[in-house]
Amino acid sequence: MISSIVLPKKNAIPQTMGVFLEKKGINCDLHIDCFSTSAWLLMIEGQKTFRAISPLHRHHIEMGSSLFNEGIVSHLDKLNVEIFEFTLTPGTILYVPTGWVHEIRNDTDNIMVTGGFTSRQHAIRFYKNYHSYISRDSNESDIAFNDYLEALTEDKFKISDEVRDSIIEEVAYTKEKIEILLRKNKVYEEIIKKTA
Repeated sequence: MISSIVLPKKNAIPQTMGVFLEKKGINCDLHIDCFSTSAWLLMIEGQKTFRAISPLHRHHIEMGSSLFNEGIVSHLDKLNVEIFEFTLTPGTILYVPTGWVHEIRNDTDNIMVTGGFTSRQHAIRFYKNYHSYISRDSNESDIAFNDYLEALTEDKFKISDEVRDSIIEEVAYTKEKIEILLRKNKVYEEIIKKTA
C-alpha cells in the first residue's frame, strides 16, 4: 500500500501539508480536492463535522450548494444519494478518497493538520493539472511522466475503470496538445519562409 504512493521526482511542490487554525462558523465550502488528490485530516483540538458524497453522484449537486442545507439533503435523499457524515474530534484521522465531494463545518474553534497525496494509479489523473499549473519545466515534467507511464505498463496490477477513463481523457488531452503544437509549428515555418 505505502509503496503505491508516488510523488513526482522533479519540480514537485513540497509535500502538500498544512496546519489549519479555524474559527467556529467559518466553514470549508463544498468542493472536490484539487489535482485529483486524496487527503488525510488529523484533528488536534476542537470539533468539525465532515459530510461527503461519492464521486458517482457529483452530478446531483452544484458546487455552490451545501450538504448542510436541509433542502439539498432532502433532494439528495429522494435520489437515494447517501451523505456520509463524520464528527472529527481530537485524535480523529479521516481519509478523503480522490474525487469525493465534501464540505466541512467548524463546530468549534479548532486546529487540524491535513495533507494531500496521489497514488501511483491516480497520478495519471493528476498530471494535466501538474503540467499546466505547477511544473516549472514542461519538458522535464513530460519526461518524468513518460517514465512513470512506462513503469506503469510494466507493473502487473490491474488498473481501475476510473483510471482507465482518466487515461482515455489524457489521450484526448495529448491529441489536442499535439494539434496546437503542429499549428504553432506551421505558423513558425510560414514566418521563416516570409523572412528568408
